[in-house]
Amino acid sequence: MYATLVIKNIRNLYTCDAHDTVLHNAFVAMHHEWIIAVGTGDFRHLTDEATRVLDAAGEIVVPAFIESCYAMPEESSWSGMLRHEHDILWKLQSGGILTVMTKAGRVQQRTLKQDVFRSRPQTVARVAFGARKLPERPFVLSCQGPGQICSFQPAAFYLRQMLKADAMDLLKAMTLWPAQAQGLKDRGVIEKGKLGDLLVFRVPDLDALYDQPDLGSLRRIVKNGIPVWPQIIRC
Repeated sequence: MYATLVIKNIRNLYTCDAHDTVLHNAFVAMHHEWIIAVGTGDFRHLTDEATRVLDAAGEIVVPAFIESCYAMPEESSWSGMLRHEHDILWKLQSGGILTVMTKAGRVQQRTLKQDVFRSRPQTVARVAFGARKLPERPFVLSCQGPGQICSFQPAAFYLRQMLKADAMDLLKAMTLWPAQAQGLKDRGVIEKGKLGDLLVFRVPDLDALYDQPDLGSLRRIVKNGIPVWPQIIRC
């Protein structure tokens, strides 16, 4: 089986696996929507003439973000509600949140750029911007704080700077832990057999990522093994 997409020369690849593995000068290979290999060294045996190869030199790759229970706002009209929900989902996707769990069953969908599912009851603590203390691990990050910002980054920046949250814990609170809490076994971690939902940031490491109050360093979004932002690339 040959890869349809390979991302190479990754400065730091944060897998969010059981061992918090971080690979340096790494690659991740995908066959359509599934990850088929993660590692360092030569990957050419995984490619053929149809494989698309992207260079992430000097950049980091992390699993795509997961919002574990987003409360969709209610509107007085059906058309107004649909427009509002569409705008919210687009903003979430632009912030790297490619899986959205919500109690609003009417918006469940799977699209090229984002999955929206009905959420399960919360079993772990949720933390948002302005929290006064960190709960016990595991916890999940919420982008529903003051201002309905539709992004994890302000909360992560605040928790890192003000509460000295561990950088890997913050990443897992946006990826692995919400996936586990919501029973999503196919995502939230970068390893063979998982979905190719990835984010590429133009920073050297997680500390540099959380030093920023916004996501200006977001370089690329990959959903189901397809680069979908800033432009769609056929693989």
